[in-house]
Amino acid sequence: MAIKIWNIILLILIGGLIIGIFLNETAYKRFDRSDYYIYVENEEDINTVLLENMFINKDDTINIPNGENHLSVNEKLLPKKLHLLWFCFEDNKFYEFNGEIDDDLVRKNIENSENFGLTFGKHGVFTVKANYKVTQKLRGTAVLKPWFNKDVNRDVAVFFAQNKIKITPYLTIKSGSEFSGIEFSPVTYNYLSNSSYSADTLINRTFLYENRPLTIRPFDKIDLKVTKNAGMKPKSEEYFFAPVLRMKIDLDPDQLYEILKNKSTDHFDLHIDLDKNDSLKSIYLSNQKENFKLDTEIKYELESNQ
Repeated sequence: MAIKIWNIILLILIGGLIIGIFLNETAYKRFDRSDYYIYVENEEDINTVLLENMFINKDDTINIPNGENHLSVNEKLLPKKLHLLWFCFEDNKFYEFNGEIDDDLVRKNIENSENFGLTFGKHGVFTVKANYKVTQKLRGTAVLKPWFNKDVNRDVAVFFAQNKIKITPYLTIKSGSEFSGIEFSPVTYNYLSNSSYSADTLINRTFLYENRPLTIRPFDKIDLKVTKNAGMKPKSEEYFFAPVLRMKIDLDPDQLYEILKNKSTDHFDLHIDLDKNDSLKSIYLSNQKENFKLDTEIKYELESNQ
């Protein structure tokens, strides 16, 4: 009799354990979890700053760290809800979204070790993607928020994101040294996605890029390289090993803003003049009516060509 009672108790315990495991697995949703990464990006020619990003699932909240644009996660449920706050430079507005997404649509497109992402556009619209496939288009609500960076003027940052100004640069070298290369870095404040502009050919003071005159957006950094082979015999040993002078030139974006903001023209010429010693003599912008000398900070570095 005692043995039967113990067997019944044992069966009850085993049954309870099995039921407990089943309920725990059901609640945990093991087969709905996967390894994937979350990413955020912008549409082409759109610049945003994501100030809050909360990807919320049944039992967890995932945040992409500041300064990053993606985050890998392991054995996580897909997000069901988003809380986002972002600033769009092209709209000059803050937007907020706090709501659910269709995680069933996401799950249909996503596989293990794949991705879930958001792509931001204008007017508060953003796209939810799984495996780079569009699953939903959603829209945030415009909200009033304080400007998030005390070191950067909002009007200036928005101006450089929105402007369509084009600049054609020119270079004068009076020493006879040989131009080696140049790179212009657009005004970005680490927010804007404009690419740098470079050239390695100079003909009649004009920079060429892909055999066409180089045209750039407003910039605040120049990296100019000049090979100091003036007066050296071509193809001689000293000619081939002539040192390269590198000039790192910083401009004042606030000064550029004051020059460009109220001008009716959308095209300027940039003149960079080097003296007989290959030192920077002046940099100025010009349009058909005015010349504007630019304030600069410059650092010279002499690099061996050996």
